[in-house]
Amino acid sequence: MAELYKSAVDVREERAVMLNSAELQVGEYCILSPGGVEEVDAVTDRITGLVTGFVTPDGVTIDQAPAADFADGTWVTGSRKYTAASDNQTDEMIQVVYRPIMPGDIYSAELDATIASTTGSGTPGYYISFPTADATKLDENTSSSSIQQCLLVDNGQGTASAAHPVKGGNYVLFKIAESQIPQAAQG
Repeated sequence: MAELYKSAVDVREERAVMLNSAELQVGEYCILSPGGVEEVDAVTDRITGLVTGFVTPDGVTIDQAPAADFADGTWVTGSRKYTAASDNQTDEMIQVVYRPIMPGDIYSAELDATIASTTGSGTPGYYISFPTADATKLDENTSSSSIQQCLLVDNGQGTASAAHPVKGGNYVLFKIAESQIPQAAQG
């Protein structure tokens, strides 16, 4: 699961209706498309926010709402994943709650393979993208010096490493590349 590591500014969470049949989970990055929010599923997607929850149109969280309020979609409690119904935009109108991406924010996520298997996948200054199938992780084998969705950043431990200073393992620190943030979020 991806998470905010360090915020550059204090921002308020936002919410928007999920697109019909969209599938998102808490800790996944999302995009705002015409008509609503959906999952990141292409390396060209401009990242809107980090999913923090799901609510009914009345603002009741999925965890607390009566099942009838979201019966057409699928809620998986353990993974905190929701799949919207094919008519979500006009029927149940379940909304995604997300923290908008802001320039300067630092995030943490797990790589989908062992860190440093691909040159630069644990090195500050290299770029990396989200896999098209799971935007809760980063695609380790896309590591490159060419601009992509995310820029790996130094962990501040004096080791020239992007490895998460506490979680370690395959977790890295990164920023969303400013070219991937919608213009409205850039001020």
